Order: sequence, then C-alpha cells, then structure tokens
Amino acid sequence: MQATKLPTKGKNLNEFRQGIDAINHEITRWLQQPMGYALSAAQLKPNETSIPAPDQFRLN
Repeated sequence: MQATKLPTKGKNLNEFRQGIDAINHEITRWLQQPMGYALSAAQLKPNETSIPAPDQFRLN
C-alpha cells in the first residue's frame, strides 16, 4: 500500500473529503481480497464437512 499524503493547513473541506474517500476505497479493496481467497478455497471442498474449519470460522 502506498503512503497517503497527510493533510496540511489551508486545504478546503472538499479536499479532505476526497482524501478520506480515497483511504476508504483502499480499505474496502484490501478487505475484499481475503474473501476472494476464501471463496476460491471453498471450491476445493467437495462438501461442507470434508475439510474441517476451525470453530471460529463456522457460520452456525
């Protein structure tokens, strides 16, 4: 992840909002990546009980 420039004095609110939106976009993108791995790994399981998952990851 590339460093984001911190805000400086004299910027208007719109520039602050754009910076916050850019950071939020990056956070969302990073949080979506593990889900892609999980969904791909799920394709390898022939059924729900074939490969045990730790209890903290179970949905029920």
